[in-house]
Amino acid sequence: MRSERRQSLRPADAPVGLDPAQVSLNEQKLASQTALPYEIANVLARLVFDGALQVSEVGEIWDDLAALRVALHSFNLTEDGHEVATITAQLRRRHATDSTYVHLALRLETVVWTLDAALARDAADHGLPVQLLS
Repeated sequence: MRSERRQSLRPADAPVGLDPAQVSLNEQKLASQTALPYEIANVLARLVFDGALQVSEVGEIWDDLAALRVALHSFNLTEDGHEVATITAQLRRRHATDSTYVHLALRLETVVWTLDAALARDAADHGLPVQLLS
C-alpha cells in the first residue's frame, strides 16, 4: 500500500523510484550532483503543500532514499561552470540544473536517466548521455 501510494503521488517530473535491493543486485552505483537533496526536499514540500502527502510521511521517504546510497558529487563553479553553461545552451534550457546532471554523467562516463522527453530529445541532438525512461 505504501509504495502504491507513493507511486501515485510522484509528479511527472520526479525521478522514478528504485528498489534498493534491486539496485544492489544489479551492482549499479547511483550518483548525483549535490543539489539532489534540495530537489527532493522541494518535491516533498510541494506534495505536502498540495495535500497529496502528510508531513508525517516525509521522514520515512527520506529513510528509503538514504538506503539507495547515492554518491553526491560537488559542482565547482570555476572548474565546471563553462562546460555546464555550454551544455545548458545546447539543451536550450533556461536553468542549469539538468545540465549539471549531464556534466556529471560525462565526467563519470555514464548516463542520465530521465522521464523528461524534451531533455532526452535535445540531449540526443547533441550526443549527450541522456536516456529516456519508458
